[in-house]
Amino acid sequence: MFCPKCGTQLPDNAEFCSGCGANLSSAPKAKEKFAPPTRREYISLAFATVIFLLAFAPYIDANVSISMLSVEAFQVSALLGIAKLFNIIALVLYLGYVAISFMDLGLPAIIKKIAPLAFYGLFAFSQLFVFIFSVANRGITMGAAWYIMMACLALAVVFQLVPSLFKVEDK
Repeated sequence: MFCPKCGTQLPDNAEFCSGCGANLSSAPKAKEKFAPPTRREYISLAFATVIFLLAFAPYIDANVSISMLSVEAFQVSALLGIAKLFNIIALVLYLGYVAISFMDLGLPAIIKKIAPLAFYGLFAFSQLFVFIFSVANRGITMGAAWYIMMACLALAVVFQLVPSLFKVEDK
């Protein structure tokens, strides 16, 4: 590390400059360097991408085939309309998650860790309304796409929250 006032080279843990006596604890901290995605982040992005792509598929069966991004969600049920709103917000979060994973936007590193959990949480909340709609309207069952999304969501959340279960080493 170098003194910001006089440029003297100092040990990294120095509190005062040996050359000019400047207080280094009040010196501005160096900005965190942007790190490209790790292998673990690529796997998390893969889970999120599968969920994102399946969100466009119609996944309610039994005489009703609805995509949460279609106009008909509001016409069928208020529950599906609410699910659609949360689904759209979750998809915007997904796009933000991808952006902060691959671009240096000057955000703190913790945002990169919180973004996938925010996406997964909001998406799970949207799907809760779809599930309630299915239960409330007996005879309406979920399509295979919904079950695949829920399996990916469960795996992704466990992958994020319990990393010790998955041995993923970065090279």
